[in-house]
Amino acid sequence: MSSEQIMELLKTGKIDYVRVLVVDVLGNVRSRSLRRMEFEKAVDMGVNYPESILYLDIWDRPIKHNFDDVIAHPDLTTFMTFPYLERTGVVLSALTDSGGVPSPLCVRTVLRKATGRLEGQGYRMRVLFEPTFYVLRGDSPADSSRAFSSEGLLVEQEFLKEVVKYLEEMEEPVQRLNKYFGRGQYEITFSPAEALRSADFLTAAKEVVRDVALLHGLKATFMSKPFSDSPGNVLHVYFSLLDEEDNNATLDQTTGQPSKIARNFLAGLQVHIGALSALALPTVNSYRRLREDFSPTVAAAGRERRFLLRFPANFKDTGMLEFRLPDTTANPYLLLTGMIYAGLEGVERGLELMEGIESEEVPTSLEEALRRLSNDRLMREALGEELLSLYVELKLREVKEFEQQVTQWERDVYLRL
Repeated sequence: MSSEQIMELLKTGKIDYVRVLVVDVLGNVRSRSLRRMEFEKAVDMGVNYPESILYLDIWDRPIKHNFDDVIAHPDLTTFMTFPYLERTGVVLSALTDSGGVPSPLCVRTVLRKATGRLEGQGYRMRVLFEPTFYVLRGDSPADSSRAFSSEGLLVEQEFLKEVVKYLEEMEEPVQRLNKYFGRGQYEITFSPAEALRSADFLTAAKEVVRDVALLHGLKATFMSKPFSDSPGNVLHVYFSLLDEEDNNATLDQTTGQPSKIARNFLAGLQVHIGALSALALPTVNSYRRLREDFSPTVAAAGRERRFLLRFPANFKDTGMLEFRLPDTTANPYLLLTGMIYAGLEGVERGLELMEGIESEEVPTSLEEALRRLSNDRLMREALGEELLSLYVELKLREVKEFEQQVTQWERDVYLRL
């Protein structure tokens, strides 16, 4: 829908409210709902938010106490309607200060800068996200159906049908939806799109899944590993690079194998896998998933599913590579930014891919991953000093809080001593 069509839609009176969304550094969505006439003004002037929303930790506690305003400028290219919200539009935004200077903490602006850098080298990235999530009744899985069974799709069919229906009404086709490995766990595959658009839609889609679950008396969670005896949630990232003629630069058209560009790009991810882990696995809970038999933990490339960098079996047909490390708590804007910078360095330096060989180890804890992120020069350039420092500080708060907890397991085992 063009900007002109959106403004015409507003004039018809079919939209009464528009929610202007802001995505913070941790990937949380904040919003303000404006009456239609106020939104029409905001298209030119922006919407004031307290700057404090960018400095909130996972518990919504600010890490500093002196704040200015930040201005959210609606990006009309992201305008959509959530069909279950009556007469309401939704739009994502880009952040500036009151003088119009882009905010260094705007994750959409950071990704836009990364895609611009990629385009400067003659490439565009197309991304297909494939997240999983758990459906709960109370705090327990909503069903006990087996992996990839028809039973699971039958049991939750009303909820799942509405999710797909609403997403497709938002003009984002769903390729697949299936029961995943865990009890009450489902996987959804979206269609490929430009990097920023894919990140925008994943952000919106997670909101839709959670909202529709609530409307059905359920709860949907994207927590990495909610149950110790069930598989964790994952975010498979499929991607390809297109050249200036829209040819797939990651596919060698002659052999049907990954091109030299593809191998160089993956080599860049391989070199920076430690720092990327802090963006791909951003919670203390994320690292529990790495201990599963199912989890890919080998920082090497190949066809096997245990490899973090993978050439899928259908690569010859799709030309899409796969990054298997992330989970569904990752901020997609920061994740793709890190991937672009790391991969592009691999291309620019002509790095050799260690196929089937692990050249770098994946961190085993969030604290270790944050240390490697802090020490990675390229990631500091990619994210910017201010955003990276804030991200690390917010995440270290979680680490410190977690380490102060005494778990029920510890009491059960050690209380008798």
